[in-house]
Amino acid sequence: MQEKNISEKDLNNLIPIIITTDKGKEEVYSVIIYTNNSQPLKDKGIIVQSESKNFVTALIKKEDIIILNKINSIKYIKFPKMDTIGVPKQEFQKDE
Repeated sequence: MQEKNISEKDLNNLIPIIITTDKGKEEVYSVIIYTNNSQPLKDKGIIVQSESKNFVTALIKKEDIIILNKINSIKYIKFPKMDTIGVPKQEFQKDE
């Protein structure tokens, strides 16, 4: 079963994304929030990147954790997993 509540410890296992805002540089974390209503997130200042019927993708700061844990419309929160793609080594032949 997925957890709705997340902690700062959960974020410590993720690589932060650095964004620049009018407040300067900030560390944020990419999350997937399962909800049918994104408006409470937006009302609380959560950066919603994309919306679907059952979930949103968002960028959150560590201090947003307290806010997210209080929003009743959130079913659960997941962290995206990134696959690395190997780039094949290309060999070039010099034309003579």
